[in-house]
Amino acid sequence: MSRCLILLLLAFCAPFAGAGERVIVIDAGHGGARPSGSQKARTLSSDNNATSPGGLKEKDLTLELAQKVVTQINALPGAKQANLRAVATRTADVNPDFAQRAKIAADAGAGWFLSIHFNASAGAKKTNGTLAIVQMKSKNPHHKEDSAFASALTAAASGALRPWHPNSRALPVGDDHELHGGQGSNLFFQLRAQCKAPVTACFLEVEFMDNPAVEKAILTQHRPAAFDALAAALARAVVAAAQP
Repeated sequence: MSRCLILLLLAFCAPFAGAGERVIVIDAGHGGARPSGSQKARTLSSDNNATSPGGLKEKDLTLELAQKVVTQINALPGAKQANLRAVATRTADVNPDFAQRAKIAADAGAGWFLSIHFNASAGAKKTNGTLAIVQMKSKNPHHKEDSAFASALTAAASGALRPWHPNSRALPVGDDHELHGGQGSNLFFQLRAQCKAPVTACFLEVEFMDNPAVEKAILTQHRPAAFDALAAALARAVVAAAQP
């Protein structure tokens, strides 16, 4: 897909905030058929990282779930009362680079940014759990707020998945100090560079999709119900975090 078409799609994803409106950006991780951006420019976004044993791709699951989360947030009475609106970074199989994703937040004056992902374990050991990643404390004056947001989301996600996956658990909040040779996340770098005010942000790794038990429990036959419950739980957690 051409860069021009990606930019056109992005223009429809993120209208500017209205007067007094508060915005959360819901980012469906990855997308498209190839990486976008570059590491030199701190914009690199990979097209897909994790794949399930049955061949499901992370980029497709993140898009499906993110769209549900946006819909759920915007339908909640609490979001309307808090003048909160969710916008998406992508609504199709495209891969905006991290500068483009951060620009959506900057243009909308977003106060929160949730990037949805699915995890994969290194090596043969199959693990499970919901993990959130925030920017490392040494580079992040907003670390306390980010960590609280991340903790609320991991608790909401793991609780929502437990009816289908009883071993679901919330893992301790991690940070990005191991990414890109210690440089940290390109997304967090771009959010800090582009947004005028601090944005409360985290990556949410919903589950380890390369674990066959996880795939069977929540990604195949039970996925519609599990994703609906997951989206509803995340929406409630986001709205609670955004209360004035």
